[in-house]
Parts: sequence; C-alpha cells; structure tokens
Amino acid sequence: YIKFFVCTHPSSTAISHPKMVSTLPREIIKWCQGLDLSYSIKDARKDLSNGFLIAEIISRYYPGKIQMHSFDNSHNSERRKNNWYLLGKFFEKNEIPIEKEDFNKIIVESDASQLIDFMSKLYTNLTNRKINKNPLVAIQNFNKEMARTHQPDEANQSFLIKDKGIEKIKDEA
Repeated sequence: YIKFFVCTHPSSTAISHPKMVSTLPREIIKWCQGLDLSYSIKDARKDLSNGFLIAEIISRYYPGKIQMHSFDNSHNSERRKNNWYLLGKFFEKNEIPIEKEDFNKIIVESDASQLIDFMSKLYTNLTNRKINKNPLVAIQNFNKEMARTHQPDEANQSFLIKDKGIEKIKDEA
C-alpha cells in the first residue's frame, strides 16, 4: 500500500499532475512495444490519434483482415477521419464491441483520456486481459469530489491507496 497526504482545499492541486492522466497504463505500453510496430510510440496522444498504429496493432491480431495500404500515417484531418472510419467499419464487421462513441473525441480533439479508455478497451478485446485501474486516476477523481463537497474542518486528511480504491485513515489524535 502507498500512504499519501492530501490537502483537499478547493484551490489545491495536490496529486493532480497532468502527466498522470495522459499516460497509457504500463501494461498497454509494454504490449505495444512487444508488437514490434513500424513506428514506436513516444507520445501516445500524437502517435495513436490518427488511427494508423491502431490499425497496425489490430493487423497483428487479424492478419489479412486489415489492409494497411488503406491507412495513412498522417495528421491531416481528412486522412485521420478516413483511418477512423475504416477502423469503425472493421470493428462493426468483426463484431468487436467498440463503438464510434469510444473514439469520436480522439478523431476531433485528440482527447487523451478517451484515447486511454479506448486503448484499454482495445487491449481487453484483443488480449482477453483486463487492465488494472491506475490508482492515480482514482486519486484525481477523489480530489475533484472532495473539492466539490469541501468541508472547512476537513481541510487536511490522510488516505491509503488500495487495490480497489482509496481508504481514509482515521486520526489517532
């Protein structure tokens, strides 16, 4: 277990570093590295948002069903939309439970949190393995909730990160 101290004052930015939210889980990074893709993933948001490497990942699991010559490794918005359109058709045709809503913000905004959710869902569907939830995301969600429902007498508290969430440590004083 990891013990940490959180200041829940509404203006506090404790444990809310942007890199914590915009990073792929370690399992997915290792999985992608093991697939020997044509391009390495350095910045997940930039490298995966155009759909090209997503298609290449899928081609490793469905050989011959993804025509890589149909995909373009470009950040041009029309080519990017076309890549995701082709991926959407592939998911539908092969009954992979990934909907357009799962990747819509990736196409339009290169949304990092939706990309992480999408990659987790893709990983689960292709490998039949689940991703362990990142405890730092749980902390950030908890911090947002605490800031929303802030009580002045509860300004500083200690918590414990556990496998299934966060537990408040009772004050001994």
